[in-house]
Amino acid sequence: MPNEIALWTGGGSISIPSTAKKPSEIVEYAVQLPVKDQKSIALNFENESYEIAISFVWQKSMSALKKELATVGMKFLGEILEKPDLDDDAKPTSVISDVEAIMLAEELGVVNTTDAIRLRHAHELITHFIDKDGAPIDGDPEEMEEAEALQTLKTCVKNILGKEKVKVSTEFASFRQALSSKSLKETDGEVQKLILSPYFFKKITVKIILGIAKTHKGAQLENALANVNVILPAIWTKLRDPERYSVGSAYAEAYDAGEQTISAGLKRALLKVHGFDYVPENLRSQAFIKTATKLIEAHEGYNNFYNEPAPTNELRALGTTIPIHAFAQCATALLCVVLGNPYGVSNAASAIARQMLDAFTKDRWEFYIDKCLPSDVRILHKLSYEGPKKRFISLVQGFNLSSLNSSGLAKKLVEAAKSNDAKRISDVSAQMLQAHYAKQS
Repeated sequence: MPNEIALWTGGGSISIPSTAKKPSEIVEYAVQLPVKDQKSIALNFENESYEIAISFVWQKSMSALKKELATVGMKFLGEILEKPDLDDDAKPTSVISDVEAIMLAEELGVVNTTDAIRLRHAHELITHFIDKDGAPIDGDPEEMEEAEALQTLKTCVKNILGKEKVKVSTEFASFRQALSSKSLKETDGEVQKLILSPYFFKKITVKIILGIAKTHKGAQLENALANVNVILPAIWTKLRDPERYSVGSAYAEAYDAGEQTISAGLKRALLKVHGFDYVPENLRSQAFIKTATKLIEAHEGYNNFYNEPAPTNELRALGTTIPIHAFAQCATALLCVVLGNPYGVSNAASAIARQMLDAFTKDRWEFYIDKCLPSDVRILHKLSYEGPKKRFISLVQGFNLSSLNSSGLAKKLVEAAKSNDAKRISDVSAQMLQAHYAKQS
């Protein structure tokens, strides 16, 4: 990858020369502190007032860090921290704890994992020696040692006070804005950065873009939906199940609420990544049934050989596992394509459908043959024609369906196919149709 397409790491910590050993020498690198404050910290070290010096350094560090983190938006930080009541007018120094600030800094790439550990250790040390008002805790027989105070000073300067600006906040804020303000392309630097970035960025990007889709209208919504169709395929294989389910749930919510624009946009994205396995079961079933019905209509309509591939592809794109409530309809649709009609089959569609049939488990095949086939009039009627009958024989023999557990006329039908007995197939399928219609009367 080109150098400019780098991870959002915030530039890491600054380098303090090994020659800077004294507090007065270290604090000179704290560019966010005025000279007056730098001298005050050095003086407190000289007077061995370590708790006072470090309390001041820590407060300045956390205030600077929280304000910089807030540049991505307080509402957004509230979403990350699962504090939905936060809005963009909230003051970061009041509503974000020191522990939360360190966590956000690590996950947003402001500091690396090692330096985050050092900051947590510094926080633990400060909360042990200093009360919430910044004064040494009364009655504690122990005092902060110079080495402890010096290490804390160095940690704060290296990771926060020594930086002119926490670059990652500005960069990610711009990226977040771009998600709703313009349509991105997979080749854009922002998308390439996301692909390479730590998992947290992928996770929050999914959260952001779904939030935009739920709360925005007009051009912002159109941009968000266009971007989810670019970003989701680019990072889907790297996403974990919780994030995948969040996309499926967002689609389900939009569909149930009648939000056609949102549901259509999310559906396109899910189809691209074969992500319907992550849509709630009831809606998944509806989607599979709807597409299977569309495929059957194409098969039974005019110019069917030309029209079958598109809905067959769409059915495959819905996911690897067909919901049990939609299985019968989907099996019928796929078998219609594979068996064809007296004039032949759609080669493109039948190849896809046969691959999907090949993915059926033994239990699914047994369920279809024993429970569905006896009433599947579309397939049974096909078996009165020579072409579909020959293809049924090939199907049964190719998938070894006669070895499955079945009973009654369904068992006799697959046994006839195994024996390549075309007349027997016609007779048994006719009996099955007669038995089915007898039950309906």
